[in-house]
Amino acid sequence: MRHTLLALSLSIAAVLPAFAATVEVDPVFQGVTRIQEVVGPTQFKLVPVGLLRPGDEVAIQIETTNKVYNDITACLLNEIEARTYQPKSPCRGQIKGRTPFSIREQVSSDGAHYLALDNSYAALIKKDTRATVVTRKTLSSDEVAKIRAGFMNIQAILIATFEGSDFNIFVKPCGQSNAFSSNRTADITLCSEFIHDMSLQRNTGALVAVLLHEYGHSLLNRWGEPGSNEEDMADQFAMAMLLRNGDSGRRLLQEWIGYWLRQDSRAEAQYQLQRGDTHTLSIQRARNIQNTMNLPEEFIRRWNKMLYRHMTRDALDKLIAKPGKSDDIDLALEAIRQK
Repeated sequence: MRHTLLALSLSIAAVLPAFAATVEVDPVFQGVTRIQEVVGPTQFKLVPVGLLRPGDEVAIQIETTNKVYNDITACLLNEIEARTYQPKSPCRGQIKGRTPFSIREQVSSDGAHYLALDNSYAALIKKDTRATVVTRKTLSSDEVAKIRAGFMNIQAILIATFEGSDFNIFVKPCGQSNAFSSNRTADITLCSEFIHDMSLQRNTGALVAVLLHEYGHSLLNRWGEPGSNEEDMADQFAMAMLLRNGDSGRRLLQEWIGYWLRQDSRAEAQYQLQRGDTHTLSIQRARNIQNTMNLPEEFIRRWNKMLYRHMTRDALDKLIAKPGKSDDIDLALEAIRQK
């Protein structure tokens, strides 16, 4: 995971030009991976948990749902151990343990690691097994600097473009794969668990779009515009910003669509029926993005009416000097006159 994380941060940095801004990155980086596997009788499976290095901490919670035999062998293996693993062999974990149980290890070797789920001793019973893998590592100063630089680039372009956008970004463990903005301060938190997920998926688009989504909440709230708490409005802000970035923005939006299509919308619908939620279902969000990409100029022009009012004078001057296909010079001049 270390190498994909650095590559992801560098790819973010390439999206927009550099500009100084305030971003705080917690050197403790936590990732959460959820695994679900059906392990048949007499079988075992080796499931990748990522690239780890000496000193990283791993905690794995294991549970099987078979009502009679809820036991399983579960072990953490490095790459060499995974290649030579044999059923019922000793390993770091639990042998035929009744679940739920947990495994905690401090990694001693560098490279790929795997979770062995071994049901080879069962003659007839399959095991529907779920595992939650939590990894904690301490980032080097170089890794912190690279992650910080990537997010500073995005924050900086927004500070240069919009008034009232000078708030902080915090990258830190949250215990969940998420991102959120503060109604009180407008500061944005990106959970390291979410960055971990996107690095494993190599999905720069979803990471950038979610950051812009949170900016949508924060900016609309600070500007006093309606809809600051609406998830669809924040999505639309992210879409408007990326569509204004041309082909590279469209590529990021396609990756964002891919992220939503991988989510379990059926489970989301069930959750909404039981507990309620303000978020549109993931499959609907993917469809909304695609529909917007089909008619981008019309969409951007609608958003120009709001965004121009809150652009900096320098951003408006640059827009007038070099307008895009969806820009309205007269509207931009009127926004300057109103300042």
